[in-house]
Amino acid sequence: SEASAAVSELDLADVPAGGEVAVGAGSRGIANVPEIVRGVVEGLSDRGYEPFVFPAMGSHGGATAEGQRDKLAALGVTEEAVGCEVRATMETEIIGETDEHGIAVHADANAAAADAIVPVNRVKPHTDFDGDVESGLSKMLVIGMGKQKGAKTAHEWAVDWSLRNMLPEIAQRLLSDLPVLGGVAIVEDEHDDTTLIEGVPASEFLDREAELLEMAWERMPKLPFEGLDVLVVDQLG
Repeated sequence: SEASAAVSELDLADVPAGGEVAVGAGSRGIANVPEIVRGVVEGLSDRGYEPFVFPAMGSHGGATAEGQRDKLAALGVTEEAVGCEVRATMETEIIGETDEHGIAVHADANAAAADAIVPVNRVKPHTDFDGDVESGLSKMLVIGMGKQKGAKTAHEWAVDWSLRNMLPEIAQRLLSDLPVLGGVAIVEDEHDDTTLIEGVPASEFLDREAELLEMAWERMPKLPFEGLDVLVVDQLG
């Protein structure tokens, strides 16, 4: 599958033979997500690694491990569906502090203890802020993998230190201090279906995510008019 093939594009050289690889999942509304996560798991298993999936969803699921496991299951990401163990915890490890503001950087304890980490997420525009990176791999590392503590920190600092600046800086810190191999990025088309699955190595993480965000913007459905005097909307959502 494309998801399995995407694994070969990651920075695998430093992962020990038979090493455990934490695969992050948990964003809502992604088409084909169980199949994509399974493909990533198979790609890692085929190369001799021991993958497990962890919920990378901040404080969702009532900020409990069982609630997050249930959220994954509701998305179709179960141990049976993806072919590996799901390890859910709300415990985090503090990786260090940011250079600016001295904010503690949290990461899921199971992921931080693994030999390698691979977030799997859709890259798309965010509804509340704009930046070079918005919703996607970096946000999953910083807020999703940060669990309740990381999500709380990010949202508390969103005004004084905007998310457009915070996400890349903390993501870079996580890339430097944790064995993040890169991520598997998904871009969807104007019909909300998968149009691209790509392995993004850690060395290109932020730059390539910015390019994929541009692609996602281009594929978003738009009203086919340059200007409108009146727009009548019957239904949204």
